[in-house]
Amino acid sequence: HPGGTRWQGDKADSPKEPVTLSPPHPVTPSSAEAAILSIKVVDYAAGSGHMLIGAGRRLARHLARVRTGDEEPSPEAIRTAMRDVVRHCLYGVDINEMAVELCKVALWMESLEPGKPLTFLDKNIQCGNSLLGVTPGLDIAEVPDDAFQPFSGDDRKTATALRARNRRERGGQGSFLRELFAEAEEETTAELESELAEVEALDEDDLATVALKARAFADYQNSPAYRRKRAEYDMWTAAFFWPIPAGDAELMAAPTQAEQDQRRRYWTEGDPLAQQARQIAQRHRFFHWELAFPTVFRRGVGSREWGVGEDHRSHSLLPIPHSPSPGFDVVLSNPPWERIKLQEKEWFASRSPEIAAASNAAARKQMIAALEEDDPALFADYLADLRGAEGESHFIRNSGHYPLCGRGDVNTYAVFAELARQVVSPVGRAGIIVPSGIATDDTTKFYFQDIMETGTLASLYDFENRRAIFPGVHRSYKFCLLTLAGARRPADQGAQFVFFALDVTDLRDLERRFTLSAADIALLNPNTHTCPIFRSKRDAELTKSIYRRVPVLIKEGPPEENPWGVKFATMFHMSNDSHLFRTREQLEAEDWRLVGNRFVRGEEVYLPLYEGRMIDHFDHRTASVGVNLETQFRSGTTLETDGADHDNPQFLVMPRYWVAPQDVHQRAPQGYAWQWFVGFKDISSATNERTFISSFVPWTAVGNKVPLILADVSTDTWVCGSASMCGFSFDFLVRQKMGNVTLNYFIVKQLPLLPPSSYTQPCPWSGCELRVSHRAWLLPRIFELTYTAWDLLPFA
Repeated sequence: HPGGTRWQGDKADSPKEPVTLSPPHPVTPSSAEAAILSIKVVDYAAGSGHMLIGAGRRLARHLARVRTGDEEPSPEAIRTAMRDVVRHCLYGVDINEMAVELCKVALWMESLEPGKPLTFLDKNIQCGNSLLGVTPGLDIAEVPDDAFQPFSGDDRKTATALRARNRRERGGQGSFLRELFAEAEEETTAELESELAEVEALDEDDLATVALKARAFADYQNSPAYRRKRAEYDMWTAAFFWPIPAGDAELMAAPTQAEQDQRRRYWTEGDPLAQQARQIAQRHRFFHWELAFPTVFRRGVGSREWGVGEDHRSHSLLPIPHSPSPGFDVVLSNPPWERIKLQEKEWFASRSPEIAAASNAAARKQMIAALEEDDPALFADYLADLRGAEGESHFIRNSGHYPLCGRGDVNTYAVFAELARQVVSPVGRAGIIVPSGIATDDTTKFYFQDIMETGTLASLYDFENRRAIFPGVHRSYKFCLLTLAGARRPADQGAQFVFFALDVTDLRDLERRFTLSAADIALLNPNTHTCPIFRSKRDAELTKSIYRRVPVLIKEGPPEENPWGVKFATMFHMSNDSHLFRTREQLEAEDWRLVGNRFVRGEEVYLPLYEGRMIDHFDHRTASVGVNLETQFRSGTTLETDGADHDNPQFLVMPRYWVAPQDVHQRAPQGYAWQWFVGFKDISSATNERTFISSFVPWTAVGNKVPLILADVSTDTWVCGSASMCGFSFDFLVRQKMGNVTLNYFIVKQLPLLPPSSYTQPCPWSGCELRVSHRAWLLPRIFELTYTAWDLLPFA
C-alpha cells in the first residue's frame, strides 16, 4: 500500500526483508503508457498464438485508454496500440517451426496498420524446446556425473568409466578456475544485453528500418559473444544426450568437465566437439532462455521491476517503472499434457497398425524386435525416437533443472509448471492451464508442497470437462487454471481454490470458493502435502474436523505411525506379467478342463485371475470378464452377476485369464498366512456412485488393478477395519482426495480410519443392558454380507 512496505530479496529462498516504499507520486499518461509497454508476456508453448493474442488485445485496450483518455477507445486507437504491444510486450516459444510461423502471421494480422510494414518478430517469437536448455539460475559450472548415464544404444561399461572420468575431472583446481570464469561471464552477458537492446530500440515505421532491424538482429546472433555463449550452453546440455559407444572412456571425445573447462578458457570456431554438441542441440532444439531474451532476464538495459504509484484521476494503484528485476512479468500458457516416455502403441498406430493392435505388451515387444530384420528402416526410426525420448527424460530427471517435477513418470505439463516459476519475474504472475493432477498426484507433491509453503500459489480453479471446454479431451478429464505469484509477491493469506467447476461462472459462487493454507494441507495430507478436492466450504470444514480427531492409516515418519500395521502389495501386473497369463482357448487346446472357475488337468490346476471389474462392496462375484459356460459372451467384456446367480452359493464368476499356482505362490506376499485377501479397485472416480470399493476375495491370482491391503492385527479386528472402509463416511473422505481415476497408495495411506482399539469399545446402539463391543456387533453382519459362496469357506 502507499507509504507501506513490500518484501524484497534476490532469490526465492532468501530471507525476506521489508523495504519501505517512497511516498507515491502521480502517474501521468506518459508514465502509465511506458509502464504498460514495459510489461513482458510470454507463452512458452505458443502454438499458433491464441494466448498471446488474447493478452495483446487486453494490453492494447488499456494502452489505448491511457493514450486517448476515453473509456471506450476507437478501433483505430486500439489497433495502433496493438502494434506497439506486439512489438514491445509479447514473446513466444514453440518447438514446431510451422507453429512459430503461424504465430507470427496471427500477430501480424492483429497489428496491421495502413502504410506501415509488418512488425519484426524474429527476436520475440522463436523456435525451440522450452524444456531443454539452460534457464536463468541454473548452475552449469560443473557437469553432473549422472549426465553420462546410459540409455538405449549406449554401452554400460563405457558409461560407468566415463562417469568416473568426469568425477575425477571435477576435483583439483578446476573449481577455483570455474570461479574465475564466472566473473568473465558477467562481462559477456552485459555485452549481449547491450547488443540486443540496440536492436530492440530501432523503430519500425518503414521497410528500411525493419530491414535494418533484421540485419542488426542477425548480427547479434552471429556475434562472437553470442556464439561463444551458445556453444558453452549447447555443450553442457548435450552431455545428457551424448552417445556412449563401447570404447576407451579416457580417450573418448565427450563433453566431460575438463573438456568444458578448457573451452570456457580457449574457445575457437570449428571445434569438432562443439560442432557435435551443436548437432545434438539442433536435433533436440535446445532453447537457452538468457541467450534468446537476454534483456528480459538480466539486470540492466531493458529489465525492470514494478513499484507502486497512484493514478491521480481514479485513485487506483498502478505499476510504474522501478528498479530492475529479471524475468517475464506474465507467463501465460496452455502447455501440452503428454508423457515424455515413448508410447509404443501410439507410435506404431500410423506406422504399423499390426504392432499397435498386438494383444498385449509382451507380444508387441516381440513384433518390434522382429522389425530389425523385417523392416530395418522402421526399426531405425523407432530406435531414434526411443533414444530421443529417453534423452529428454534423462535431462529432465538428472540435470538439476527440474528438482521438483523431474521424477516418476514425467509428464510435460508438470515440467512446464516448474519452468513457469523459473522464467517469471519475482514480482510477476504465471497463469497456465494444466491437469488438476498438478495439485493431487504423488509425482508432483514436492512441487505443490513448495508453492504452498512459499506462498507462490495464488489460486487453483479446477474444472471438469463435462461441457467439452476442450472438445478433444474426454468429458470426465479434470484440468485447472493454475495462477502462481512471483517470489516477492506471495499470497500470504493462503491460496484460493474451486473444484469441479463446469464453467467460468462457477468461479463466482462464494460457497464453492475457499482458502487453504500450508498448515491445512499438512493436516489433510500429512505425507504428500498434496491438495484435497472439496466441492464446497462445508466439505472442507467437515473434512478438517474429522482429520483433527481420527488418525490416518499410515503417517510417514520419522517416526512412522501405523496403528494397523498396514502394507500394500500387488501380485500380477496386467501388462508386464502378461506372458504368465493363459486364456481359455489356450488351455482347452491343451486338454485342460474347466471346473467351477478353475482349469484342471489331472492333479494340475490353473487359478483364476481377479480383476477390478469382478468385485464390489462385500461381493467377490459382482461380474465375469471371460467366457461364460452358458451365455458364451465374448472374452474381455463384462457380464454382471444377476440375482439368481447371487443366490446360488455354487456360482463363481469367470475371469479373462488363468495363472499357474506356482506363479501365484511366488507372487503372494511373503509370510502371509490367511487364505483370503482384502483388495480394492484402484480405478475409480469421485463422480461415481461409490468411490472406494473393496472386497474380501479368495486366495487366488489377483491383478494389479486390485491392490491388496495387508494388516498386522488379529483377523477379526482387520475384518472390522476392512468393512469400515466400505462405509459412506469413509467414501466421503476418499472423494475429497481423488483428482483423477487412479486410487493410488499415497491417497489410501492418508485416509483417516479409526484405530484398532476403537472396535473393543462398547457399542452404544446394541440395545443390550450389557453392551457388546463394536467388533462383536459388526462381525456377524459382515459375515452375512460376505460369505455368500463356497469359495470363501477359508474366510468363514
